[in-house]
Amino acid sequence: MPEFAERGWEGKTLAVGEALIRIATLRQRCIMVTFDPDTASQDVEVLLRIHRELGGTFALDAEVIRPGRIRVGDPAEILAQVPARRARAIRAGEP
Repeated sequence: MPEFAERGWEGKTLAVGEALIRIATLRQRCIMVTFDPDTASQDVEVLLRIHRELGGTFALDAEVIRPGRIRVGDPAEILAQVPARRARAIRAGEP
């Protein structure tokens, strides 16, 4: 499904602006996705459809490897996997 390309990002790194974000895992969606943020009305069919069509997984856990400024129009790029040990070194400011 090309419209769900991010489902293949697990373990990869997102570079956007000056920031690096490690996409850790694909995970289950919670009940909050069923609430309209403007009206607070609930539509449980949203979550039922996520379970039916996507096995319940429709969210990504991520962590910031390197914080940085992100501006409107900055390009975003999916990079190869950054091992957890290397991600910790980058966060610590190591070269």
